[in-house]
Amino acid sequence: MLVASSNAPTALALGRDPAGDAKTAEVFAQLGQQWLADGVEDGVQLCQGLSRFFTYRMATSLKQLRAQVTHAKLKEAYAAIELDPIRWAFMSAALSESLALEFVTPVPSAGVPPTKTDENYRIGRGGHRVERFSADGDTPIGYRLRMEGWLKEPHIFAEDFSDLNLPLKLRPLHKIPITTRCIELIAERQGCLKMDDIFAEELGSQVTAIHGPMPMTKTQVRLALESAEHVIAGGAVLFSPPLWADAIWTKLRNVKKTNAAVRPCSSSLSTYAL
Repeated sequence: MLVASSNAPTALALGRDPAGDAKTAEVFAQLGQQWLADGVEDGVQLCQGLSRFFTYRMATSLKQLRAQVTHAKLKEAYAAIELDPIRWAFMSAALSESLALEFVTPVPSAGVPPTKTDENYRIGRGGHRVERFSADGDTPIGYRLRMEGWLKEPHIFAEDFSDLNLPLKLRPLHKIPITTRCIELIAERQGCLKMDDIFAEELGSQVTAIHGPMPMTKTQVRLALESAEHVIAGGAVLFSPPLWADAIWTKLRNVKKTNAAVRPCSSSLSTYAL
């Protein structure tokens, strides 16, 4: 029977050792047991997931872990272990205390607009506008999910749109509430708004599976029919129907602009069913 030595360092002593020579797996194993003893029922599972995430990225020692960890990297880790976003801030505080972490990347703040300097802001047309809600170290959502094996998992569900009171047959004006809800869900479930074409395509496919193809205006329908006739006659495609993936990405880019403003929805979306 193995008996733990009474001289073994505590989780806090091991994690806050200035030398940082302890192995990442050992540190998280000790920390998980400590959290379990403190009443965190899933403490062991959480620490095992964090340990796998960082050791897979070659942070095999506490010293290497401290060198790699930023707020952006922690967000990737939390998403990978499916940690409820409501616990993210508490988890970061706990890890900072237990492992003596010094974050390099500041926390992105959606509430503080960027400073209007000559470098990132110009009056009038043109000029460079800095995107909000993304830190420099954020990994694109699609690339991250593909590396972690979660890209093809469901990211949205039909019930996510139930409160919008959408009709069975959508009209072009329904694009706004649907794409807006998609951006809300991305921010909530991914903890990041750094879109790439990989995730845009996958999310667009999932929206299409729920709502069908994006509804077209009368003009777009006419152009689509003319294009089809031209193709049948041996010509090239003249018009491509609009896609949910493109609409979501366009909406997200507009939201991330420095001059973006929240556009209030109608008091009752049920009027769309008319």
